[in-house]
Amino acid sequence: MSPLVRMAFRNVRRNWRHSLATLSSIAAGFLALGVFEGYVTDLRERFGDSIRHKSMMGDFIIEKRGSAERAADDIWAYTLDEREQAGIDAILSAESQELKATVRFLDIGGMATNGKTSSVFAGFGYDIAQGQIMRAPDFVDNVIAGQIHSPRATTSVVLASGLARSLDCAFEGPAGEKSRYPEVKCKRPLLQLSTTTETGQLNAVEPEVRGVEQLEIKEYDLRFLSVPLPLAQRLADTTRVSRYSIELHPAADRSSFHRRFVERARMENLDVEITEWVYHRYAELFRRGIELLQMFRNFVVIVVVVVAGMSVFNTMAKTVSERTREIGSLRALGFLRRQVVRLFVLEGSMLASLGILMGLVATLALVSVVNALGVPYDAGMMSEPIPLTIAYAVPVYVQATLFLVLVAVLAAYLPARRAARMSVPDALGHA
Repeated sequence: MSPLVRMAFRNVRRNWRHSLATLSSIAAGFLALGVFEGYVTDLRERFGDSIRHKSMMGDFIIEKRGSAERAADDIWAYTLDEREQAGIDAILSAESQELKATVRFLDIGGMATNGKTSSVFAGFGYDIAQGQIMRAPDFVDNVIAGQIHSPRATTSVVLASGLARSLDCAFEGPAGEKSRYPEVKCKRPLLQLSTTTETGQLNAVEPEVRGVEQLEIKEYDLRFLSVPLPLAQRLADTTRVSRYSIELHPAADRSSFHRRFVERARMENLDVEITEWVYHRYAELFRRGIELLQMFRNFVVIVVVVVAGMSVFNTMAKTVSERTREIGSLRALGFLRRQVVRLFVLEGSMLASLGILMGLVATLALVSVVNALGVPYDAGMMSEPIPLTIAYAVPVYVQATLFLVLVAVLAAYLPARRAARMSVPDALGHA
């Protein structure tokens, strides 16, 4: 260990009051940045994962070209007919090694009634077996009462909790015999779903209520239901589908898959488009929420960075300023200016390293406690409170470390250089 390093270490211990103030500032800055960024990261990942898997959007969505802009005018004009489905299936069959799951959807909407009360619904029919693969492993068992859709059941319906309540379906109480969730008890076990078919006729089906799920968004929770795809097609009297959702294996090259699909679709003369899930219109609410969250995050990070940076800088600068006489003594003993500056830079580096270590330990401890407690809180748009969790934001830990070390070193270097340039008599006589 060099003499300057030993001197720096002794000075840190000797000036423990100033050192403690600096350590506290650095640790608090690290803790604030790590915890807040971890919260934002967790929220973004949680809802992104929910959209991709629980809502079965996958990695890509395939649909009729122009459906995003004009589907509301004529929904059937922008669905996929049997020829287009066959063409898409052929392309996907050639890419089967890349695919984890392929789910077809048919959007439906109309009126749901139990004979006494009625409610408007909007939902979809989908391929149950493939949907379970896409939802695996975290969202397969997505109901809060009753049972999930079975691939063998063709006349079942799963209601969102808000819609279930409006149709007099109770789902509170002990678990059912075939499920670990409460049974669903409706005043009428069969619901009637009615809608307008592709040809403009009124049609109805009577599925059995199989389960109840809870959607994150309140407005969706009041209207949503899902049924097996064959039942949705029977209700709408059509063989068409609205779209495909594609999820690739984790190791698959997504950009390469997108390019190959576009080329094959052009060769097959298919009037379809493929969109990454995050840019699809169904993810618009997610994008807006993340953009708002990012704006808030940037504002808070700027405030924390400024406050933490100024606190560390002022504390270090004050410490060096109060030791100007010591600098004069070192110069009188024969220390060069650069050696004096290096000594204080070493002290700043030691304090920064120790403060960051303290901040890291405090951050990891706080994150572990918060995640273990899982305290529920109301996230605004959510239909029910969600548990508060914080992610381990390793990239932010690295960035905070670099920032705080830089601030501490500059805060030691600048005043030390200024004091070292003073004449020895002036430094010794500094008040």
